[in-house]
Amino acid sequence: RVVAVVVKKFEEHGLALPAARVWQVAKCLEAGFPWRPPQLGLGLQVAGSLPEPTVFVQACSSASCAAAAGVEVGDELIAVQGVPVATILDVREVMLALGDSRTGESVRVNLRLRRGGSTLEIAVDAPRVSVGPQDVNRAPQ
Repeated sequence: RVVAVVVKKFEEHGLALPAARVWQVAKCLEAGFPWRPPQLGLGLQVAGSLPEPTVFVQACSSASCAAAAGVEVGDELIAVQGVPVATILDVREVMLALGDSRTGESVRVNLRLRRGGSTLEIAVDAPRVSVGPQDVNRAPQ
């Protein structure tokens, strides 16, 4: 089930959003809370082949929550919150789904990584970030 929008100005453009996600965001906003997904502080890169892509950590800010939890450049990201990831869009979708700020200022994000032939499970306490247009007259959150 999806919520669909069709826009027509010069050409028709359609957009379909998963109804379950729209419902989650709407409930959060109705309760007076912003939708703020967590941020790990990682730069990711897709490698592998077209039929078997993989996601690697290309950059990891030394001041990030991911670095503090033990994530390193070169780690292969296998799963986020138990959801297998093969592309950066997969990672983005899982992270966006964690945006309900009613649960606090940070989120425990569980990562499954491959490093040097070993599989690691790392829990990262990731801070929430604001998305979308920002009010420049308001102090940052």
